[in-house]
Amino acid sequence: MSWQFGLLAVVVLPLAVFVAAVFWPERASKDRTVRSIRERIEQEQADG
Repeated sequence: MSWQFGLLAVVVLPLAVFVAAVFWPERASKDRTVRSIRERIEQEQADG
């Protein structure tokens, strides 16, 4: 039974870390947030 737990830990944990690293959303940079894009559009409309 304990070898099965060890095998499970050796296989599942790295797989879970890999899946989390691949599918975890990347944080948007400050100039790509909804607020900054909205402010940039409003500024362009005010200028032009």
